[in-house]
Amino acid sequence: CSSDLSDNATPRFTEKEYSAEVSELAQPGSFVHLVSASSQSSVFYQIKEGNINGAFDINPNSGVVITQLPLDYEAAPSYKLTIQGTNMAGQASNTTLLVHLKDENDNAPIFIQDEFIGTVSESAPVNSIILTRDNTPLVIRALDADQDASSRLVYQIVEPFAHNYFAIDSSTGAIRTTTELDYEQRNTFRFTVQVHDMGLPRLFAEKAANVTIEVIDVN
Repeated sequence: CSSDLSDNATPRFTEKEYSAEVSELAQPGSFVHLVSASSQSSVFYQIKEGNINGAFDINPNSGVVITQLPLDYEAAPSYKLTIQGTNMAGQASNTTLLVHLKDENDNAPIFIQDEFIGTVSESAPVNSIILTRDNTPLVIRALDADQDASSRLVYQIVEPFAHNYFAIDSSTGAIRTTTELDYEQRNTFRFTVQVHDMGLPRLFAEKAANVTIEVIDVN
């Protein structure tokens, strides 16, 4: 009965550590990886540790790991799963599966407020920064929950007429004058600013920001 002795050997996984990459947009039920162990008798697989919120599931007979829930890179960029294989003799051994989520551009930028209001003196030279009522520079700002390029933002003034008077710094959102202004000619400017990220695909804010700039009369 030499087979009995060999049956007492613990299952041997083909790797000490497996690693897999899966998109954060993968639907529940998506294939992640196959882990397999050799043994004299059939092996039963289960995830023992690291399966936060039950994000993954393993087929106990085949060792195929699938996603069980929608994933979110921003919430958990990676998982370290401890997988156990047990044979018919009750012998068990473990392996590790590292699952790395692929960050997708799944968050659009959102402006921190709907309305931005600034002021500028009609005597301000060209290239003057527009100020807020608190005398701080007027900065149009949006937030994006993604990482890296998917969160790098580009701001632009939408209406062509506004380009005759103002320019926006595409990366900081600060606004400055591009011409001399005359209160008697026009004392209020209203236009919108749009923002998009640098992800693939580019995502724009659902709603543009409204900007009002009041020209201050100088006697």
